[in-house]
Amino acid sequence: MKTLFTFVSIALLSVSSVFGQADNAAVANWVFPIEGWFAGAAAPAVGIDAYPRAQADATVVANFDAATANFDAAWASAGTAYVLGAPGKRLGLAGSENGAADFTGSFKTLYDDNNMYILLQWTDDDVTGTETAEVCLSPYLKLDATDRAAGTWYNEHNAWYDRYNQFGANKLTFKKTGFDAAMMINFTDAGVGSINWGGTTPTLTNNLFVDDKTAPASKTVKWIISIGYPVLTGTYRPNFNKTIWAGLNGGKGISFDLKVNDTDADDALNTDATPVAKPAEYWWNTTSNDCWQANFYAGFLKPAAPSAVNDLKTVDFAKITANNIELSTPANVTVYNTVGKQIINVKNATSVNISNLSKGAYIVRANNQSQKFIR
Repeated sequence: MKTLFTFVSIALLSVSSVFGQADNAAVANWVFPIEGWFAGAAAPAVGIDAYPRAQADATVVANFDAATANFDAAWASAGTAYVLGAPGKRLGLAGSENGAADFTGSFKTLYDDNNMYILLQWTDDDVTGTETAEVCLSPYLKLDATDRAAGTWYNEHNAWYDRYNQFGANKLTFKKTGFDAAMMINFTDAGVGSINWGGTTPTLTNNLFVDDKTAPASKTVKWIISIGYPVLTGTYRPNFNKTIWAGLNGGKGISFDLKVNDTDADDALNTDATPVAKPAEYWWNTTSNDCWQANFYAGFLKPAAPSAVNDLKTVDFAKITANNIELSTPANVTVYNTVGKQIINVKNATSVNISNLSKGAYIVRANNQSQKFIR
């Protein structure tokens, strides 16, 4: 998948509401031991709108190659950065969470014709290599949200609307070595649901990857998580693509959230009968660790419409002309293509000749600043 990381004009077709209608009909008679909104409680009187859902946008790219990409160059070219662990979203045992000095993190998202990509980075005072990230994905905010009659609870948890793998919904866990496991809903032929807390399928295993871009001994972890569109498919959702994605939830995209479990050597112990160290947990949108359980805690992720690549950020280190990068003071200058491949690297320069570059989009870095430009 080694082609340009250019921003291109792609028409995102509208999607009929028939998708939602068909999905609701498909689940109408399913039998759930998973039947409420909250564990052991009825749907809240205030409704799900009482739980704010942030909106994240994914930046379009063309055939991004996560394995060979330069993380910093890809990050510079991507869109908005979304913060992990803002106030109220730093969860877990108090003794495991030591403030900003312990953890600061953020992510950006990209997409192309085949995958969505999460550029995830965090700075940690104690990088152990055992940290994990969890991604909650659901095609719909809710499917058939009618409260079910009282029945058999599955353990203590019962709030699973739209975690149905029939529609490609999962809570996915990643380690630096790659995809680890998924929490999945399964159904018997009779329509009775159950939970697999740490499973996988060939579809998940073959379409979920982590490329660890962390520098040796660095305290800043950098991952690129690749999520192939087949992950969002299932029995009643045999296909998934960027066009379907753009039309879901009234144009808000998929229900989505992300957290990092920050495992440190000094994590506090839980207080149950078999105490174990519990990592601090840093979410993007949710303020409840039940996001994996009920997706109305989650935010949304949509594929942003393509924008012109010449919508550039202006920075103060350089003037870029058709043939040269002119700097006001000498600096080390690096030019990347938008897959992150280094094209030019010069030391202590005030002028860099770019006349030999092919037509396309590039990123120049100098004086700890980055700027996109077009040749």
